[in-house]
Amino acid sequence: MSADPITGSSSGANQSLDLSQYTLSTPVEVAHHLSTIAKSGQMVTVFSNKGKTFILTRLLEVNLKEGTLVLDWGGDPATNEQLLASDRNVVVCSPDGVKTQFVTGQARRVQLDSGPAFEVDLPDQVIKLQRREFFRIQTPVANPVICRIADYPTQPLDLPLFDISLGGMSLWLPSTSTPGFDRGSSISSARSICRQWVR
Repeated sequence: MSADPITGSSSGANQSLDLSQYTLSTPVEVAHHLSTIAKSGQMVTVFSNKGKTFILTRLLEVNLKEGTLVLDWGGDPATNEQLLASDRNVVVCSPDGVKTQFVTGQARRVQLDSGPAFEVDLPDQVIKLQRREFFRIQTPVANPVICRIADYPTQPLDLPLFDISLGGMSLWLPSTSTPGFDRGSSISSARSICRQWVR
């Protein structure tokens, strides 16, 4: 349950993260990375209205020469209008596990052959952040590696691993409402017991 460097939230001791090494700051770098995301069809989330509203969309076009970025029109008219009225918007996505975030100015409505769309100026900077700097290995699905949470409130809980690295691991939960796994939670005995189970 680690801190999220993009949003700045933290579940432990405050640790400063130098984002300069993860920041793309030349127009060519920015356009290339965003073009890759657009070609992949990756969904992105745009937070507008001071973070009060958001829209799920896709990057449609990246024009380095014009310095513009086009995003798909949303399905909710009210949210679309809130985005158009917002003077600062934050775009977030995680293509291939690499968290990408950038800030845009006010969006403009443009008309494409396929219908309306949003157009914004290309951002000056893009943060391209690998959440963990260690190579992550996915574990077998058919014969999963098991992690035992010994200090689970009622009794020990066995959970299959999704992936693991030197910097952490991901576990499959029975459901999203499984108690004891809220953001920021700490499980003190999982690490030592996992060492016994992982071969």
